[in-house]
Amino acid sequence: MRAFASVLCLSLLAGCSPGLELSVDLRSDLRAGVEVDQAVVSWERAGQELGSETVLLGAGTDLVGGIRLTDVTGLSPGAHRVRVTLRRAGEDVAQRTRGFALDGDLGITMVITRGCRDDTCAPPACDSASECVREVECLRAECLGGVCLTPPDDSLCGGGRCDPLVGCGPAVDAGPGPDDGGVDDGGGPIPFDAGAGCASGDCTDPACDGLACDDGDPCTHTDVCGGGACGGTAITCTSEPCVTRECNGTPTCTETVATDGTACTDDGNACTTDVCRAGACAHDARADGTDLGGFSTCCGGAEVDISTNRSHCGGCGLACAGSFGCVLYEGRPACDCTANTDCQGGAGWLCSTTYDLTCACTDDSGCPGGRCLDIVGLNYCEY
Repeated sequence: MRAFASVLCLSLLAGCSPGLELSVDLRSDLRAGVEVDQAVVSWERAGQELGSETVLLGAGTDLVGGIRLTDVTGLSPGAHRVRVTLRRAGEDVAQRTRGFALDGDLGITMVITRGCRDDTCAPPACDSASECVREVECLRAECLGGVCLTPPDDSLCGGGRCDPLVGCGPAVDAGPGPDDGGVDDGGGPIPFDAGAGCASGDCTDPACDGLACDDGDPCTHTDVCGGGACGGTAITCTSEPCVTRECNGTPTCTETVATDGTACTDDGNACTTDVCRAGACAHDARADGTDLGGFSTCCGGAEVDISTNRSHCGGCGLACAGSFGCVLYEGRPACDCTANTDCQGGAGWLCSTTYDLTCACTDDSGCPGGRCLDIVGLNYCEY
C-alpha cells in the first residue's frame, strides 16, 4: 500500500521547475472490498479534464488510515479541481470534489464518510471520538484529523462479521490473501483482496468470494458470495391473527399490527366478541342478557339456558334459593318456592300461591338490568 500523506500538506518548491506536483490521498470509513471496490480520481483545470486514474480497493485496504490515490506531475499554476468517485460493482457509491489554487507542490486528502457521500454536506467534525455517532453497534467511532469516521469493526462482533447496515452477522472466511502469495501461514484465514478481480460483483467469479451481494430473497440477510453463489442467513417471519410479519432482508421482521376492532380468530363462544386489540386477539364478553334465541342467553360471557339454570333462572344473576329448582311455568322460567324469602333475593319478588308456589317479580328492583312485566298470569322479568 502506498504511504499515506498528511492532510493538506503544502510544500513549496524554490526556484524554477518543469511543472508542479499534486498528490491525492483518500480517507474513508466505507469498507473496502465490500461497500466499495474502486476509487476513480480525476483532475482538471479551467473545466478541462487533464487526467484520471482508477485504483482497485480490495478487501483489507486501510481506507481509515488512508491511501495514496495518485501522484501527478507537470501541472501548471492556477485553479484546479479534483474529483474522487467511489464505486461498487460498477455503480457510483459516493463522490466528492475539491477546488484549490495550485501555486506550488501540493498534497490533499479527500475525506468521504458513510454519512456524507457527496458535496451537499460536510463530513461531521469532532474533537474526540466520543462526539461521533455510530448508527449500529459494530461501527467503531474514530476522530481523525478533526473528522468523525465510523468504520465497521468485526472485532466488536465476537468472531462474527460487521454489516454496517444491520450490525453483527455470521463470520465469513474470505480465504488466503495476496500479500502472502495466497498461502495460509497457520495463523488462520488471511484476508483476500477480493475487490481486485470482482468489479462485476458476479458471485460465479471466485474473486468475489466474501463480498457482499443480494440473493434476491427478502428472508435472508447479510448475503455474501461463496462457492459461486450468493446466499445469506435465513430468517423466518411468522404472522399471527393480529400481527402480520414480513421479511425485509434484515435480521428482523417488519411487523404490521392490525387496527383495533379487526375481527380475529373465533374462540367458539357465542357470548364473546373476537377482535384485535393492541396486536393481540381479545375475546370480550358480550353484554349480559344478550338473546341467542329460545332460552339461550349470555350471562358472564357464557351461554346459559335460563329455563333450567338455577343460577340464572329467567335472567342473569336470578338464582333460585337453596335446593329449589328452575322450572317453566306457563312457558316462562321461574324458581320453585315455599315462601317469599325463597325467591331471588327476597326483595321485589313474591312466592305466589296462586301459581303453584313459583316466584313472580313485583317491581323492577327484582330485575337487575331489566323491568318487571305485570301481566295476567305470572309476572316475569324482561330485558
